[in-house]
Amino acid sequence: MSVKRRELSQRAMKVCKFDGCNRKHDARGMCTTHYKRWVKAGKPSDWDGGPPVGVLAPKPCMECGVMMQPRGNRQGRCKPCAAARPKQRKCSVCGKSFMTTVRNERTCGAACARKRARLSVCKFDGCNRSTHASGMCSAHHMRWTKLGRPEQWDGGPPIGAMSPKQPDEHVDWDAFVQRLERNAGPRTAALAQMELRRLRQRRAESEARA
Repeated sequence: MSVKRRELSQRAMKVCKFDGCNRKHDARGMCTTHYKRWVKAGKPSDWDGGPPVGVLAPKPCMECGVMMQPRGNRQGRCKPCAAARPKQRKCSVCGKSFMTTVRNERTCGAACARKRARLSVCKFDGCNRSTHASGMCSAHHMRWTKLGRPEQWDGGPPIGAMSPKQPDEHVDWDAFVQRLERNAGPRTAALAQMELRRLRQRRAESEARA
């Protein structure tokens, strides 16, 4: 079928008689959905088509009786009534079931809440970050994993504190330049040597002034 013939056939296609509904005509000037609604309503002569197709009809809340616009067929309560209805949850500390209306409630009482607060903090002194794994926060757990997960570990320096760097004498700069020349090329290695000499000269001048 050519493009022109297809366009003519689409123009000639009948659509539903209700405003805003571009579905294909099925019977009595209505689409399939509107026709089924019309039959279900008793085939009234003065029928407006009801709410748009895809939008559910308003219905009363089963708790307070206020008319609401449901989002699904199974929704029976309005938002305030659904939020005020107690929900059954499982305590994250003791494992017991409890009823609550608070959305983010995770403990069954004050005792379990205090215990959860103690358990949810990193075990190292001075670190108040939340627990990630093995009683440690994510930063301490990453350090511990990099060290091979030793049994006796003090946690290292505080999180955020800079570790003391080794002096330049402990760095093999010749091996570094050779590796840089092998991986990045002689031009990059030469630039690195020039920058290294410049930094050493600045350091020597500052030490001389001091």
